[in-house]
Amino acid sequence: MLRRRLELKRIDFSLAKRIEGEIDPDFRLFWNSPDDFIEAGGSGLCLLRNGEIVACSWSSYTTDKNVEIAVATRENCRRNGFASLVCKHYISQLLSEGRAPWWSCHKSNSASIALANKLGFQVLQDYSWMFAPRK
Repeated sequence: MLRRRLELKRIDFSLAKRIEGEIDPDFRLFWNSPDDFIEAGGSGLCLLRNGEIVACSWSSYTTDKNVEIAVATRENCRRNGFASLVCKHYISQLLSEGRAPWWSCHKSNSASIALANKLGFQVLQDYSWMFAPRK
């Protein structure tokens, strides 16, 4: 049961367009555009309160069997359990589809590590990653 005034919505094109501007400018690190996200089979959930995105969890990378999860919470809405709530529902959705959720973050991102642990993820390996500059 969701808390009062909160609504979970699957990320469609219109929500994908809103994520970058309203909640996470890093959305473009993973997807060139909302069109690319939708065309590549990107998925996710947004948690809205009175129409405002308070948190969202989406696929930063996806295959037919695996999904790398990204999560963001509106800055003034943090520490209310919204990231945990939206991630739990998204992970449940992925598992019901037979897809494996994956979680990666920087070693210094203690909030992400704590959330991943709370959601039941375990460290499998350490690795480095980088993004190529976009033209």
